[in-house]
Amino acid sequence: MPAYKEGGSIPAVDDKTLQMLGYDPGRIWQVGDLPSKVVRVGDIESGLGAEELMLYQIAEMSGLSLDELLIGDLPFLQGITLGQFLKDVPFLEDWPVNEIPLLGEISSVFTGENTLGQIIEANSDLIQSGVSEIFGEIPISAIPNLSLAALGDFEGIGGQVIANVPGLGDIKLGAFPIPVSIPSMNVFPMQDIAFGEREYFGDKPTPDPVSGGTNGSKDWEPIACSGGCPHIELHESGWEGANWMTKAHRVRDGYGFLGGLIGEAGAHRLPFGNSFALQLTNTDEKTGTAEWGLAFRVCFSALFVDLGCTAYFMEVPLGIRTAEEDNVLTGVRDGRGGATQPMKAPPGYEDLRPDTPPDLQAAINAQLPPSSSSGYTSLCGDGPGGVKLEALAEAFGMIESRGSGDYGAVGIFVNLSAGETGRALGKYQYMSYRSDVIAKIGSTPAGAALIRKARSGAKPTAEEVLAGFPPDDQDDVFMADQINNIERAMARGHEGGRLIEVLGQMHLRGAGVLTNGQLDSGSVKDGLGTTLKRYGERFLEYYNIAAAKTPDSADRCSSTGQYINPTEKGYKDFSRKFSSSRVPNPVTGRNQRHDGDDIRVPQGETVVASDGGVVEWRSQCSVGSTCGYGWYMLVHHDDGNATLYAHLSKRLAADGSRVKQGQVIALSGGATGVPGSGGSTGPHLHFEFRLKGQPVPPETMVDYNKTVADIAKEVSL
Repeated sequence: MPAYKEGGSIPAVDDKTLQMLGYDPGRIWQVGDLPSKVVRVGDIESGLGAEELMLYQIAEMSGLSLDELLIGDLPFLQGITLGQFLKDVPFLEDWPVNEIPLLGEISSVFTGENTLGQIIEANSDLIQSGVSEIFGEIPISAIPNLSLAALGDFEGIGGQVIANVPGLGDIKLGAFPIPVSIPSMNVFPMQDIAFGEREYFGDKPTPDPVSGGTNGSKDWEPIACSGGCPHIELHESGWEGANWMTKAHRVRDGYGFLGGLIGEAGAHRLPFGNSFALQLTNTDEKTGTAEWGLAFRVCFSALFVDLGCTAYFMEVPLGIRTAEEDNVLTGVRDGRGGATQPMKAPPGYEDLRPDTPPDLQAAINAQLPPSSSSGYTSLCGDGPGGVKLEALAEAFGMIESRGSGDYGAVGIFVNLSAGETGRALGKYQYMSYRSDVIAKIGSTPAGAALIRKARSGAKPTAEEVLAGFPPDDQDDVFMADQINNIERAMARGHEGGRLIEVLGQMHLRGAGVLTNGQLDSGSVKDGLGTTLKRYGERFLEYYNIAAAKTPDSADRCSSTGQYINPTEKGYKDFSRKFSSSRVPNPVTGRNQRHDGDDIRVPQGETVVASDGGVVEWRSQCSVGSTCGYGWYMLVHHDDGNATLYAHLSKRLAADGSRVKQGQVIALSGGATGVPGSGGSTGPHLHFEFRLKGQPVPPETMVDYNKTVADIAKEVSL
């Protein structure tokens, strides 16, 4: 907005009005003054909802980069004490100082294992110290949850001019929360009334539920309660009259195979994301208090296997009690329990996770395909861009030579930030704090214990690494991660040797280096002081060494001339067999040949290459009686033969890629109406063998009794 062409003033208000507004609107301005240095945040709170904006939202809407700002660059924090700052930023007072390493560089007071709150309480002189004075040189990004704090959380914000809030003056009026959705941004509403089970007794449901579960799907949703529902009501912007039920309200939760085993949980929300849930465990109507706890679930998802998640059934009390008029954590009101904008929880919360019950772990193990830990891995052929995956794996092993170079390798301890503390683990030296590593092994007792030990700084043994992060899990994480990285880097124009350099840098600092300006950085370093640029150059050197001794993909993944069962679990029950004569088609009713075998395979099972060869992906159409095969693929073998796999629900091998015998290439389908099923009456795999282009009975060429598990045993001998 342009400068004022005329001077003016707003008179000061009386004490009663001042108390009501929360700030003094009185001011004087001169000709030439900019509105951003005259208009105050309080002026636009009620009209535009500025107080509901979180710092990261202001940055996104204004184009401001929070990564470049220090605490001292936030003028509105001037005058706010350190004690008040800890209360303004969610969970900051509960954060261990050793998880915020930059604080230790300010003063030795901020070292050790105590929380910030404990240190401030023990050093009374710090409580009244200005936060800008103490933390002024600390980057905003180093303070957990600061970017998720709303302007309204900071004391005296209403009296601050807009210019004192970086980025606020650059937001267009139409981008402010009002009138779009001001309620959803309040993550700390007040607890109003605590009710016992007599409230809403009978058939009348709670009118505005904000607790719930997945209701059998992947996504959380609010679920109302009838028949007696202990709960609290909330108030403040966007939460007036909302009902949060205690865990006594049992809801349907979880999904997939694991959700079928354990599918009920106490009502909850997900302000920390999906890692664990926050539950209201109990209410006391007489005292108006509420008690809180966490709930954990068990999930399992590998590169080719997704068993879903149990309900949040493992409940742990927090020992936290709130009363009426206390603020309670809800997360944003997004219809997903707050999971769309998760807050960082104190690190100790994850450590409260109970061990997975042995019977549940046994049920998971029973669903898994044969392990590749014997040496029979899927690292075969070239990835996108002609990258040799085996050479890539060996290069990572060489550059991260701090360990033994095998699946039990343990790298150095690093402490880069609160969320980047741990060790490089295993053959590919993936950091223990990576989200894909945690997702892969964090739900198992051995995996969770390994992550905790790596984060503590203690060095795990090779045996602990193998138990918590088994070789097949390491291969799965590596292959999924590297194919994704290769495709992302190629999309930005990187190829050849430069592509390999970029992959090395992405491995060290994540895919964000492609967009955050860190690529080829000379200041960003690994735990041993190697710059990101030099790390990429060294990685290319190691890759070239490994690639020189790695045969071409055709030699590595050549056909054997022997054909095995095309399903990983060895299904061999048939609903229809090959027929060269014309027989009725169960979908169309017309008489026609049936050129293959229909194997009864449940929806979503893993399909493998019957022998090595080159993948050709095809699609007649997605679904319908006229779609025939639906989604299907052929594998062209070196002997001139081909195998065909039809009614697939998902492709897992790239079109044109070379695969070896037993490698997973797709997921089965055929369920009526599901994309990819084509003209199918139910889940199955249609499998054909084409001898020099002509369909022949598969059983004349394929040993249905021989499976990928048998091949793995042969390799290990």
